[in-house]
Amino acid sequence: MKYFIIIVFLVTPILLSCSKPFELATLACDKLDTQEKISRCKEDKQRGNSAGFFGSDTPSDGQKQGASGSENNNSAASLEYRLQKAISDSRSGDISGAIKSFDEIISADGNKRYTLQAYFYKAAALANLNRQDEAIKNYKKAIDVSPSYAEAHYAVGEIYEKQQKKDDASEYYMNAYKIWSNKLEDNASFFVDKPDAKINFYKARQYLQNAGAL
Repeated sequence: MKYFIIIVFLVTPILLSCSKPFELATLACDKLDTQEKISRCKEDKQRGNSAGFFGSDTPSDGQKQGASGSENNNSAASLEYRLQKAISDSRSGDISGAIKSFDEIISADGNKRYTLQAYFYKAAALANLNRQDEAIKNYKKAIDVSPSYAEAHYAVGEIYEKQQKKDDASEYYMNAYKIWSNKLEDNASFFVDKPDAKINFYKARQYLQNAGAL
């Protein structure tokens, strides 16, 4: 009995000290940006902890999968980064390079998660190059992805207005106006954090009133 007490006395601090790194590791997992990543991280840490008091230097299957995902050029994180960089490049003057990047994102985006924005910003870049017909085509592709995307409808109407195609301009301005009006009905503060959309809403309404469409 005396030996058993001595063993327990000696082993308990070791067990406590080994559990501490695991607790710290799981706390680090909580700082990840998505619940999926948090869960996978904790599972990996749990798996590593159960391998022995000091874990294992061999990556778990989850860790290997995460590493390969970060290296995958078509992963969500990569596409998000590439989209934001292309938008930045377009605004800083590298429009041709940005258009190429937008095309690559559209081709790589199997889940169509970033396709809408890629088409929209590609169209805006083309419009800046005065390639208006191509811009319209890409704005309409954005509309195909999301028919309720008022900004794309408005942008098409704006180009048609510049081209003095009054009927076409009225059609797309009306689309944008109705979408924004419905959003305002659902949420009176919809424009609070969308100043550009608010300005365009009133511009579309003014155009439609002048055209006798409202």
